[in-house]
Amino acid sequence: MGRITYERIEGEDADKLDELFGVKDCLIEVNPGHVLLPPDFQEIGQRIVDLEVREDDVWLVSYPRTGSTWTQEMIWCIGNNLDFEGAKQPQSSCGRR
Repeated sequence: MGRITYERIEGEDADKLDELFGVKDCLIEVNPGHVLLPPDFQEIGQRIVDLEVREDDVWLVSYPRTGSTWTQEMIWCIGNNLDFEGAKQPQSSCGRR
């Protein structure tokens, strides 16, 4: 995928968003996709696009407070041959025990 571009939202749309969220310059337009995201996304956006996805990656995508922590633990146990002792070890910063 190509480079990500960021555009500041201006004019009436910007005023409406600022009023709605109560924060000035609360969102930016991210392309490709014409997606509105917080400005902090600029710090990580290209790293996400450039992320190398491997064939054995497992993705858990969910809404907050829907049991995703429990599901993550179950996925780890299933992917690690039900290693319950390993599951008790603290998780490293890269997401692996």
